[in-house]
Amino acid sequence: MTATEEATACAHVDWLPHVHFVLEYPVREVWPYLVHWEEWVGDFECEHVSGPVDAVGEQKRITFWHGDAGNATRYFFAELVRLEPERRLVYRLLPLQDEEQLPGVESARGHEIFNLYELSENQTLLAHESVAELESSAIGQDEFTRMHREQEAAMAPRWLDNYVPRLKQLLAEGR
Repeated sequence: MTATEEATACAHVDWLPHVHFVLEYPVREVWPYLVHWEEWVGDFECEHVSGPVDAVGEQKRITFWHGDAGNATRYFFAELVRLEPERRLVYRLLPLQDEEQLPGVESARGHEIFNLYELSENQTLLAHESVAELESSAIGQDEFTRMHREQEAAMAPRWLDNYVPRLKQLLAEGR
C-alpha cells in the first residue's frame, strides 16, 4: 500500500452491543421509563434539540459523562424514528458535525433500538441494542477494532450492574 492509500484508508467497526433482561413488571409500567431512559441510564444526559418532544422527529443531543468528576467525554445526536407505545423505541444516529463529538470517529451511521416483550401479565423482557458502523481515518484498523471491542464488551456488565438496578428501583418506587 502506498503512503497515499494508507492516508486515505478508513478503519471500520461495526458497533453491535446488545443486552436484554427480564423485569417483574407489566409492559404498561415499564414503557414510561423506556421513553425516558436517561433517568436510569445514568452515564448519559439527553437534551432536546428540535422536533416534537417524546415523538417521532424529536432530535436529541446525547452526552456521555465519565468519571467521578463528571467530565463530558463524547456526545452524538440522534433522532427518534420509531415510537410504538409499549413495544418499541428507535433512534437513528445523525451525521457527526464535529470531530470532537466522538473522539477518533469521523462517521457514525446506525440505530439505537429498545424493544419490550410481554412475557406474562407481570413480566417484561427489555432488549437494547446498537446497530452502527463507525469509521476513522485517524486511528489504524487494529487499534480502532480493539478499542471498540473493549467498549462493546463492557456494555452488558454496565447495564446489568448499574442501569438495570436503577430501573428496578424506579419501578418499585412508582408502584
